Amino acid sequence: MSENQNLEEKDSEKKSIGNNLSYGEFLELLKMEFGDFLRLAENGRSIPYAGLKARKKSIRIRELLKDFRDISINREKMIKEVRKNIKTKLEKGEF
Repeated sequence: MSENQNLEEKDSEKKSIGNNLSYGEFLELLKMEFGDFLRLAENGRSIPYAGLKARKKSIRIRELLKDFRDISINREKMIKEVRKNIKTKLEKGEF
């Protein structure tokens, strides 16, 4: 397998992280990543390696926050659609 194929697979893995998780699961993942970042950043005061890991974690968090926007917008669309369907059924007297 060539290096380009490996890079493409890694990119597709990154893009699919948010697509494979529910909104709640994604929020839990984001909370864990933030918690790890804070722990590493605090330890980075006295342990240089922890500072390096915190900087790498910040890159990961940035990617997750980009995914969060898309996930949040899709979630909002879904909620609006459900509300619209319920409103339509109430107006028709189906409930």
